[in-house]
Amino acid sequence: MTTIKLGDIGSVITATIEENGVAIDVSSATTKLIYFLKPFGGRITKEASFDTTGTDGKVKYTIIDGICNQAGYWQAKFHIKTASGQWTTDPIYFLVEAS
Repeated sequence: MTTIKLGDIGSVITATIEENGVAIDVSSATTKLIYFLKPFGGRITKEASFDTTGTDGKVKYTIIDGICNQAGYWQAKFHIKTASGQWTTDPIYFLVEAS
C-alpha cells in the first residue's frame, strides 16, 4: 500500500485496465475518470489521463492541491469508457498520513 502525506501534491496513482488479466487498448476512451473515496465519507471525481498512449491500458492521475485533505485510508478507482465498453478498476488503497 502506498503512503502519502496530508496535502500532498504531485504523487501519481496508476493502474492498468485489464480484462481476464490482459491489458486493454483504451486509447479511444471518451471517458477517463478517477473516483476517490475519502476515509470519513465523501467522494471526489477527477479527470484521469493515459500514462502513455492508452494502447497498453495504462491510466494515471497526478494528485493536485486539495485532494488529500483527510488523514486515513483512502480508495481510488479508475473508470474508463470507450465505444466498445467500459471498465472500472479494483480499488487502489493508500494511506494519507498527517504531517
